[in-house]
Amino acid sequence: MSYEMLKHPHLLLIAITAGLFAIRLVGGLIGLSIVHAALVRILHHLSDLGVLVTGLLLGHFISQYPFANDWLTAKFAALLVYMVLAPISLKRGSIVGLILAGGALGYAAWVGLNKVPFPAVF
Repeated sequence: MSYEMLKHPHLLLIAITAGLFAIRLVGGLIGLSIVHAALVRILHHLSDLGVLVTGLLLGHFISQYPFANDWLTAKFAALLVYMVLAPISLKRGSIVGLILAGGALGYAAWVGLNKVPFPAVF
């Protein structure tokens, strides 16, 4: 299996996870009941899990691991924060939690693109 064969599904799953989060966020804010349907929730959880698994496989493929590389540790931690906060905040309708979950997802994407754990350190 090549790096590209893992990278593209990982990027696709990131887009799906961000899209589902945005759809569930907007749908929850305007009161759509479909965002709380079991199928939508399960798809969101599966896409989150897919991002995590493909990310760990990519890290293994390029010999970089969480807790050994600072940028990957930061990305892994941010993704876990997102995966915990997003479903809880969507279920409860917590605006602060939703902002924090979106920030964690955005931070994980930023770290993934720049390979630097702190925005001020280039």
